[in-house]
Amino acid sequence: MIGLPTILIPLFFDRLGALISPFLFLCFALVGAFHRTGPFHTGDINQDLLMTQLFTALIVLTGHYLAKAFSRMSKQVTLATSFVIWFAVGTTYVLYTNLGDEQNSDKFEKSVMLQLDAIEKRLDVYHNALQAGLGLFQASNHVSREEWIKFAESIDLVDRYPGIKGIGFIQRIPKVQRAKFEAEVAPYYSKFKIYPVPDVENVSSSEYFTIKYIEPFDKNSKAVGLDVGSEKNRREAAEYSMRTGMPAISKKIQLVQDDQKNYGFLYFVPFFKKPLSRLQTESERIQNHVGWVYAPFKLNNLFNEALIQFDLDIHIEVRASDEENQVVYTNFVEAPSKVIFANKRQLLVGNRTFDLYWTAGPEFKSFTNRGALALCIFGVLLVLPIVWVQTTNQIVIDQSNEIIREKNRVLKIRSNEWETLLASDNIAIFQTNKEGRCIFVNQKWLKLTSLRYEEALGDGWIKGIHPEDRQAVSNEWKNSVELERDFQMEYRYGNDLKYSWVNVLATRVEGDNGKAFGHIGIGIDISEQVRARIQIENERIKSAQMNKMASLGLLAGGIAHEINNPLAIISGRSSQLRRLVEKNEDDSSLIKKQYLQLISNVDETVDRVAKIIRGLRTISRDGARDPFDRFNISTIIHETTDLFSQKLKMSQIQLTLEGPQDA
Repeated sequence: MIGLPTILIPLFFDRLGALISPFLFLCFALVGAFHRTGPFHTGDINQDLLMTQLFTALIVLTGHYLAKAFSRMSKQVTLATSFVIWFAVGTTYVLYTNLGDEQNSDKFEKSVMLQLDAIEKRLDVYHNALQAGLGLFQASNHVSREEWIKFAESIDLVDRYPGIKGIGFIQRIPKVQRAKFEAEVAPYYSKFKIYPVPDVENVSSSEYFTIKYIEPFDKNSKAVGLDVGSEKNRREAAEYSMRTGMPAISKKIQLVQDDQKNYGFLYFVPFFKKPLSRLQTESERIQNHVGWVYAPFKLNNLFNEALIQFDLDIHIEVRASDEENQVVYTNFVEAPSKVIFANKRQLLVGNRTFDLYWTAGPEFKSFTNRGALALCIFGVLLVLPIVWVQTTNQIVIDQSNEIIREKNRVLKIRSNEWETLLASDNIAIFQTNKEGRCIFVNQKWLKLTSLRYEEALGDGWIKGIHPEDRQAVSNEWKNSVELERDFQMEYRYGNDLKYSWVNVLATRVEGDNGKAFGHIGIGIDISEQVRARIQIENERIKSAQMNKMASLGLLAGGIAHEINNPLAIISGRSSQLRRLVEKNEDDSSLIKKQYLQLISNVDETVDRVAKIIRGLRTISRDGARDPFDRFNISTIIHETTDLFSQKLKMSQIQLTLEGPQDA
């Protein structure tokens, strides 16, 4: 209501008063805006000034129109109309602003929850990468450096896990075994030596926690051989992980591989000889502990990557609860001088707890503030049409005529555009009546379906759809017509010999009464996109099959190694038994023959298992560098059938192979 006196001044004074009064109001409002006491005090000075300027301009216009209305209408009607409208606008503005504050608070809380969820998901991604490395060690008795390199490359560490500087393995080594361990690892690295963390007070212990592998090596070469147990913060986190069997994160440390000397953290996941579920006590876990899969990372990179998707207009601060509440991360948004909204959450990462603080000041943007401004402007504008309609009917008529002419011009332009679109050779166009029957198609549609225009009308259009898609398209189209809704579907035009994939979109068309009188649709040829999708899917299936074969090769190699030694023992014992039976002259010839037959059966079984082992070794070995050579296909066929000959025999199935033996 503050602008009401300014509006009424022109009604009782001359034109000079109509100019002076808004000027005085503007000065008062600007001073108030700068001191946060003006008629608009949203907290954002830029928005306050904008609202003040717009409001002043509308007051000037309203005052002049009211002055004109006084010359043609009674003052009582004009004043009453103005008072009611301005009172309604002012009351609505206050209520809407209060509602905006509640919506701002809800928006802030929702933003906090979304950002916290994004941070937790990013931590889960990091943890999953370490769990994958742990699985590699659990699935094998020994992991070589080459296998670790392939693993690091397979998980695409750089692109999928930004923030992690590398992924490696730390091994527990008693000090008495130092020379043996260095000799074991020396073939992998030149001049490999175990060394303590530099520039810190070293911790004395009877064993080393030494980094054995880490990839990518070129960015982390300085870390190879580092005894992480020689430094307090690293050792505390590693020992906690070993004792509890849980992941752990170190306190803030100086990463040795970081030339910029920035602080970082180490994330440990313990590896045990036995499954963790079978290790119930701390002593059992320590006794069976081998080492850790670990990753060095920077907390700044982790949070920045997790929050990159958000339009950050909120200040975020992260503090370490167990490090005297030390700040370990802040985002790029400056902390507000006056806090309007605040929230605190705790984040548990392994053995550590971090406190996350979100704060926002008056500059926190919300659609509700802008909505209040729009509502104020809209309310003031209500005054102008009422006065204008009552005082200048001719202007309204002229404006109406201009609108009609403009609409006719736009209609003509759209008509030309429609005719151009109908003649287009790139888009298929069709139109139906309210019953869903076709009443028009363009040349592109006919070209895609190979139908004549007469054949496409009515229900004949369905014949242009590929036979395999007709029923599904027909059902979906009937539902769209009955429910008076839009239609969208991808399907094929044509037949098995020649067809095109088309993305069809049909929208319902309404008349002036709001009732639908049909659909107008377009079809865009997407054959190239569909073929590309099919090719991508085939490549994905092929890649999955190759990965499966690689896993099968690793499994086959392990099985072959485990079986080969017992099999050699069985074969040797069988040969000894045969010699004993043949030398024994006391047994009858029939018994000796039975013994020899049983020994022959054992030899045949051993030979069959040996062939299976050779086949498994062939699967597990890398044959990429094997030279091409001629082979006897008959030999391969017979060797293959030997693998399942016993199963055929037990099933009473006789297999007969015909063909030349030397093919």
